[in-house]
Amino acid sequence: MRRFVPLLAIAAFLAGCQTTAVPMGGARREKRITSVVSLSPSTTELSTAVNYSPLLKGRTAADNYPAVLMSIPVVASVKPDYEAIKAINPGLIVYDASLYNASDIEKIKGLGFDTFEVKANTVDEFIKELYRLGSLVGGETTASTYVDRIMASMDSAKAEAPTPAPKVAVILPGSGSEHYIAGTKSFVADVIRRSGGEPVGPDSDKFVPLSPESVLASPPDYIVAAVDKKEAQKQVAALLSDARFRSLPAIVNKHIIALDADVVLRRGGRVDKFIDSLKEGLSVK
Repeated sequence: MRRFVPLLAIAAFLAGCQTTAVPMGGARREKRITSVVSLSPSTTELSTAVNYSPLLKGRTAADNYPAVLMSIPVVASVKPDYEAIKAINPGLIVYDASLYNASDIEKIKGLGFDTFEVKANTVDEFIKELYRLGSLVGGETTASTYVDRIMASMDSAKAEAPTPAPKVAVILPGSGSEHYIAGTKSFVADVIRRSGGEPVGPDSDKFVPLSPESVLASPPDYIVAAVDKKEAQKQVAALLSDARFRSLPAIVNKHIIALDADVVLRRGGRVDKFIDSLKEGLSVK
């Protein structure tokens, strides 16, 4: 007598034979990524926020967070070690595009591996990048959770921000009188904007040398000082004592929000922490 195999059993068998994963929403992932190389500290941070840390096989010498990833081999310092990357044969290379020039990026892409650039200059663009990266590495759920934290932090900060919106300059203190300021088209500026502040600075998407004339023309109520944790007091003191800026409201009222430069500068896994710190700093009268 002929035997009939139940349809459910056939379906289960076929499902088990699939070679690609199906993420949330039912869209099929083109291929399964099993190894990742990160060529920037921000994308190394993102490995935990988007859940590809178990796949991470190479990182940069500048990485310092999270500590649990520091045992992973270094494949980039000032420049990527292309031979070391080739030896890993990664399924994906991720990097912050702002850290490399056009020639470097061409060489990275020329290795022949799939690549993903983080290059958002707005929070909305960054969120889209998180979702796209999550879909590549199977981290959709973790990426969504991180996005939820960012959105919740922004909503809370904006709800409690002073009225009218305070003017905020983000300054990277240097040695002596050499300082840098974030442009109003940068990612950092958009975080300020989305958190209830009004960013002031040059019309740029980068940090540029600070011009005393320009900052005096649009004086900030608060200054976010992106400082080295070990030199924070010294760097803040240098700003407060700089005669060129003594008339600024932020200096007069000592409204200096000193934050870890790594948290401020990286489009990484601590954007929500950056926003939470902004909220606390802007609450100081």
